[in-house]
Amino acid sequence: MKSRKNQKIIVIITMGFAMSMAACGTAGKPPVTRTILVDTGKKPKSSVEKKYARVLGVPEDSVNNEKLYSFVDKWLGTPYRYGGEDSLAIDCSYFAQKLYHSVYNSLLPRTAESQFNSRDIYLFKGRQYIREGDLLFFKLPGRNKVTHVGIYLKNNHFVHSTIRKSARGENGVQISRLTEPFWDRAFMAAGKVKQ
Repeated sequence: MKSRKNQKIIVIITMGFAMSMAACGTAGKPPVTRTILVDTGKKPKSSVEKKYARVLGVPEDSVNNEKLYSFVDKWLGTPYRYGGEDSLAIDCSYFAQKLYHSVYNSLLPRTAESQFNSRDIYLFKGRQYIREGDLLFFKLPGRNKVTHVGIYLKNNHFVHSTIRKSARGENGVQISRLTEPFWDRAFMAAGKVKQ
């Protein structure tokens, strides 16, 4: 028997039957209802998927990676510290490394520069090809190498751990927009981990 989680309950009021009963002197009785279970093939959206659909400004049905968004939700707001590797403080490359290991069961090198230079990552510049889970590499002003990494979510949003303060005045793990002038100028390339 299939789980009720993946089924939609439809209640149908059989008006014709109820009307015929009323004509036979049984007026006042409630109409007969039937419950039919229809398998929609879709898992109901979790609260975290619904939350991040709102945060990213996308339809709920486009947020399907509960594992990714649960990870983001757990780490959001964790302070930034260069070299940080735990829930007290974390830097950008360790956050990317931890996310990839936890969500995609994939190992990344430790630093943003070594991730950028890895033979296991296919780099590209065309923003139209960026998809959820792709790495985003940035070169901060005054630097001649990659200094920052984030993970693309949807709708020009990405998650990362940064020293830059958010609109709420906090640094650390946050969601930013790739189209913000600072990140737009600093963007170098996106990367897909080779399978």
